[in-house]
Amino acid sequence: MNISLLFNLLILNIFVSSGISKIINLKEFLNTTSLFMSTKNKVIMLSISFSIIISEISLGICLLFPKYNIISTTSLIILLLIFNIMVIKKLLKREKIKCNCGGFLGNEIISMKIPARNLLLMLILSINFFIPYFNDLSFTNILFSQIIVLLALISYQLIYRTKNVLNEITNN
Repeated sequence: MNISLLFNLLILNIFVSSGISKIINLKEFLNTTSLFMSTKNKVIMLSISFSIIISEISLGICLLFPKYNIISTTSLIILLLIFNIMVIKKLLKREKIKCNCGGFLGNEIISMKIPARNLLLMLILSINFFIPYFNDLSFTNILFSQIIVLLALISYQLIYRTKNVLNEITNN
């Protein structure tokens, strides 16, 4: 089993689930986008919002294809960097905005956890520049790796949601 394949599947699942979550909660995501952007032009807001969704899903999927791996890796790192800059600007202004990251990442109020998490994702993505995973892309290897990644993401969500429920119980 190749660690690079596991990391690519992890990132793929995170970005595809995030994009799908944004589609499902489109109105809320459009509202969040408008809070992060300085323009109030609805056409620009819709264009940016749909570009984010399409980019997350398509670039995540492209991580599986050797021909597009470096391009999608670079693009996702740039996208995460842009997200970090936007979140940090809002944090410096002490604005409370729900991130609407969606998918396995959740939808929490922005904090320094988000740029830290994004930095970790950028580091994981940067492995693609050094360790190619295309030696064994058999169906069995991808399926086994995908099962491991999904179990890890589900475990993360279970822990995250349990922690939130426990915090609500202790605060009430």
